[in-house]
Amino acid sequence: MLTLAGKKTALFTSPHLVRINERFQINNVPISDELFLESYQKVQAAIDGMVKDGLPHATYFELLYAVAMVAFQKEKAEYVVLETGLGGRLDATNTIEHPIATVITSISLDHTEILGDTIEKIAFEKAGIIKKSIPVVIGESDPRYNDVIEQAAAANKSKVIYAEQEFSCEPCPCGTDRQHFCMHRTRDNRNFEVDLDLGGNYQRRNMVTAAATVDFLHEETPLTISRRAFLEGA
Repeated sequence: MLTLAGKKTALFTSPHLVRINERFQINNVPISDELFLESYQKVQAAIDGMVKDGLPHATYFELLYAVAMVAFQKEKAEYVVLETGLGGRLDATNTIEHPIATVITSISLDHTEILGDTIEKIAFEKAGIIKKSIPVVIGESDPRYNDVIEQAAAANKSKVIYAEQEFSCEPCPCGTDRQHFCMHRTRDNRNFEVDLDLGGNYQRRNMVTAAATVDFLHEETPLTISRRAFLEGA
């Protein structure tokens, strides 16, 4: 959506499937080998200096996150979408101090040996990305962890946006191999029809989360998202 809105948009995700460049994208295109190597060498030199000073070596994820930041800065990205690694509170990506928004997609029992053995404990770690006065979008609400997130948001005086209250989405048959959805926006009672190449029922929830996030950006920040960018980017 951001790319189709004409903004130079960077994306950092993990893991990669085939080539490490997949983790670093500009306008949906992985960065070149040359840019990756140049960024990596700059980061590795900094890490070597830190180790000489007695500081611990960076983890694999921390190194690649730093590579992403160097590459995105060199490419002068206007917007950056960062996926956290594990949890959020102690994640390398949490060094971003002033994001436009933070997003928590869903919470389940995952990486319990690191994040905790209950939904509530994991929610606490995820809520660690919430920043002071920065809105947080919740992709899937759940009575088991809503209070944990609400408390973290209240402590930071941050607005909580529940995606499911902003948009609803139902699959509609279209007779093709693409997923076709009817999406309803609560604030103005408008309906949108959206096609999605990706399979899986969970993509409906992902689309609602993304739609709510971008709608917030459109309504409450200088960013303008056209109807075309909204629908084709979904």
